[in-house]
Amino acid sequence: MAREISMAPARATVRASTRPVISWGAVFGGAVVGLALFALLSSLWLALAFESGTSVVRTNLAWFLGGSALGCLFLGGIITGYLTGIRSAGSGILHGWSLWGLLMIVTIAIGIPSVLNIFGLDRVTTGLDSGSVGNVNALWASFWTILGGFVAAGLGGAIGGAVARQPGVMATTEAAPTVEDVDDHDHDRDTHHARVS
Repeated sequence: MAREISMAPARATVRASTRPVISWGAVFGGAVVGLALFALLSSLWLALAFESGTSVVRTNLAWFLGGSALGCLFLGGIITGYLTGIRSAGSGILHGWSLWGLLMIVTIAIGIPSVLNIFGLDRVTTGLDSGSVGNVNALWASFWTILGGFVAAGLGGAIGGAVARQPGVMATTEAAPTVEDVDDHDHDRDTHHARVS
């Protein structure tokens, strides 16, 4: 029994990516999760500091809030890097920093009075007139939180980008190879007769 194999040329059509450099949907997705988690943790620290009277949390409230902000930016960066769909640590870092920048702009633009209170900057502006700056501990916590948030968002984005899901590729096949069994009984008999002759 012989086999006939017919090979038709197979061509794959791949659409070129028209994706922008920054996926703002991924950045907003990471920002939403990061902000929601930060709101949850902030309410926990404030409840422990003032309602429960936990002196450790009350004394170091700025550091607890800063640490929560760092953790939330790290997690938001991972989510942002993953949602881009591009498997690249460099792209993840870029998206993580975009997340950090977006959150900084939103925080400053929307909540200036509350940001001043959280970061202790209200004491700085009122203390400049009287000569006393206020709680220096809160100012350093603000600085390290902002700088650490930049690093945490970039690192989280790099991790999320390194494990990102593969982007969808549209491929179509026009023809596939086929294998067909052919009954070649007569050919064997003809070969046998040719040898006998």
